[in-house]
Amino acid sequence: MQKTTRGKLNKNLLNYFAGFFDGEGTIVISKYKNYRSKSQNELYVLCVRVTGKDKEIIKMFYDYFTPDNKFLTYKYREKFEAYQWGLAGPKAMEWLKMIKPYLVLKKERAEHAIKFQEYKSKKCSKLGGHITDEHRNKQNEFYLKAKEFNKKNIDCSRND
Repeated sequence: MQKTTRGKLNKNLLNYFAGFFDGEGTIVISKYKNYRSKSQNELYVLCVRVTGKDKEIIKMFYDYFTPDNKFLTYKYREKFEAYQWGLAGPKAMEWLKMIKPYLVLKKERAEHAIKFQEYKSKKCSKLGGHITDEHRNKQNEFYLKAKEFNKKNIDCSRND
């Protein structure tokens, strides 16, 4: 990650960011049609995002991890302003590697996302833009498993 004006990240800050990300963040593998190519095959992209109503908290993500990026604001269903920070591709993977030891709820999702991006970086980028059906199918498997992780039917009941 980039050096920032606020100084170095320490364990307490990483715990803070991980805790906030566990509650308000998302890890997705997005699937897009590639309209630039004649075949219009799907492209798969790893994304991490944090969205919230508290401007100062989201601004901290920008300050510490992407100080040169533009701060994103949008209207949520015309009811209130929300703020969003995010990364995609290899940058998202590097951020997840840094924050993963401090995650609780999203640790397994982070591990899956890292494996996806490592696979994509090793196997697919060496093909010079041409992705075989085998590699496309493997990326789709990662995508489908990520969709399962992100379903909202999580049972939080305790059995103790």
